[in-house]
Amino acid sequence: MSTDSAKFKSRIGCSSISFRHLPLPQALDKIQALEFRALDIGVLPNFCPHIDLRQWTESDTTALAERLAERKLRLSSFNVNLAGLAFCHEGEALAFLETTVRLAARLGARTITLPVPPATAKEKWLAVAQGLAQQLRHLAEIGQQAGLRISLEAPHTGTLAPDYEQSARLFAVVNDPRIGCTFDTSHAQLNDPRPVAEGVKAVGAEIVHVHLRDVFDGSYGVTPGKGICDYVPFFQALEKCGYTGDFNLELECSPAETEAEVRFARGYLETVLAGNALPPHYAAWRSPRRRLLMRIQKIAHHPKAYITSRHWYRPLRPVARPVVKIARALKRGTYYRYESGWRKRRLAGGDVAVKIRRRLFRPTSEGKVKRVAILGCGTIGSQMHGPAFANLPDVQIVGVCDTKTELATASGKALDCPAFTAVAELVNQTKPDLVANCTVDAAHGATSLYLFDRGVDVFCEKIMAESLATGELMVRRAEALHRVLAVNLNWRFQPGILKIRQVKDAGTLGELCLLRFVCHAHVWHHVLDLVNFLGGKTVTITAQSRLDPLFQDRRPWRRFADQLLYLPGVYANALLETSEGVGATITCSNLWTPTGYLLNLDAVFRRGVISLSGVSAYDALGTLSSDQNNADLRLPPGTSGGISNYSILFERSINAFFDAYVHNQRPPTTGEDGLFTMRMEQAVVESAKTGRTVRL
Repeated sequence: MSTDSAKFKSRIGCSSISFRHLPLPQALDKIQALEFRALDIGVLPNFCPHIDLRQWTESDTTALAERLAERKLRLSSFNVNLAGLAFCHEGEALAFLETTVRLAARLGARTITLPVPPATAKEKWLAVAQGLAQQLRHLAEIGQQAGLRISLEAPHTGTLAPDYEQSARLFAVVNDPRIGCTFDTSHAQLNDPRPVAEGVKAVGAEIVHVHLRDVFDGSYGVTPGKGICDYVPFFQALEKCGYTGDFNLELECSPAETEAEVRFARGYLETVLAGNALPPHYAAWRSPRRRLLMRIQKIAHHPKAYITSRHWYRPLRPVARPVVKIARALKRGTYYRYESGWRKRRLAGGDVAVKIRRRLFRPTSEGKVKRVAILGCGTIGSQMHGPAFANLPDVQIVGVCDTKTELATASGKALDCPAFTAVAELVNQTKPDLVANCTVDAAHGATSLYLFDRGVDVFCEKIMAESLATGELMVRRAEALHRVLAVNLNWRFQPGILKIRQVKDAGTLGELCLLRFVCHAHVWHHVLDLVNFLGGKTVTITAQSRLDPLFQDRRPWRRFADQLLYLPGVYANALLETSEGVGATITCSNLWTPTGYLLNLDAVFRRGVISLSGVSAYDALGTLSSDQNNADLRLPPGTSGGISNYSILFERSINAFFDAYVHNQRPPTTGEDGLFTMRMEQAVVESAKTGRTVRL
């Protein structure tokens, strides 16, 4: 292999997923600095946000092409998975994929890697596979015209094709030579004990792209060289089959470890491909002692995952579960429930650990246990509302619901409760007191009205409804039926915002005179509400806006109502006056990168200014500063500085709501608050169209 090592060395590339914690330009700089020439780009909303199809423009394409040329990087593949996007219309996901195929071709990609759908019941497998095949053939036609190959990432754990046998079966259903395979060594090795070299033919399709990761003791996110994969025969088998593509490292380490792990993997691969003996720092990872220590460390960190993965555990499961439930029922006080490392979850800023405290479901002196259900099991429902409500005393999570079976099932398993795919089944079988409505925005109105009619209170995500008329109906229906309607306007609970409100109420810097916001479109609706929270109720609005027609056409929201701005495009500028005489300005655009910029705020008082800056998708806290040296800027207890995920906003908002709810008090953010913010949205649209000031 040593004589051929040079040509393989030049084809070892890196995926931008490895540096997903960085904005794309910085990720490209890092990959170039590590002397890679081949590149994968991740198009995975909410996981690797390097390309956001909802706001991508022609100028973005030109800029990216220039960056790739400047850094002498060739684009091997677009790695696409749109599972993080909420689609409201049939055919919308396919339209996004068509756009992605054309974009990848324009940037010179060799292939576009698409995911295999999640695993389904055996009786549904063929129907799902045939539906996938039809879509793939359509995309292959577009790709063929653009000079681009379509490939499926198979085998892949948790999908229709978890192993070689099912992969070959799936490719037989697809039956189109234009559609190849993206081979991920980790998923292939995890689900089949044979060397990955044997999988080159067993997979059932031409391999047109390769992702490199390793496997050890049931984990598939291991750095190459630290696991069991044998890469030299694998490379040789690919060469024998005529493979001419790249081999891209797709590591999913923590941000602090990524660069070192990428260097390790590349050095290891170059060493073994050259046929050289492994230096000690590589060879040590293959020693029995190191392997034993790794296994012990894994068991210590993930005892539940280790036990439940053993073959001897399955027969014991029916016996073990009742014993555990009885033990919990007999135990007093609070206990911690272990769920694969305290429910380790992937959030906006990377991997964080969220502790779920499961309290006994017993009434306290303040009232009876509240039966709470989660409607909508996407990121917000499953990773924010679920853990936050589960941490509360006197709350029993009685069920979760999502139209996507796989999301509902996963969320139900994580929260240890039944899962449903229809809201009627959720209500009829679990009888909740309260539902956290985390459905897509356009579904908030219909689902909330259904719940009110059946005697259920609603804690609703923003934006409250898809139209002003629906929002008004929600408020009226809740009032008529004596139901609680609260809206999760959780940016009121951002620690810096709370401190500015505290300074205002205390009067230590005198009268609040001006609020100046500069924000990303993603938090536009929140910022409108913050004007009311900090400065008093808005009475007049003067606004300008410019929407990007291309982006506007792609947004599902625009198909429902044009009376709300919802997400400003190129820009929106608003000048507001409040009932307390506070002036406010908002400058907003969707063209900023949210990973680097979400919100800056200057609160101008008579005797000083407090500024909140640096709030981004990876930093929910930002930096609080003042031009007054003696200003008290200490954040609330329990708030740490530095990078923080957005669970802090959800947790504090939900805690404040539930405290009011159990005491039959007015919620901190009511349905009327949500409706008034929607009226502000409408006033912005009206003012931008007419050029006049709108009075609310």
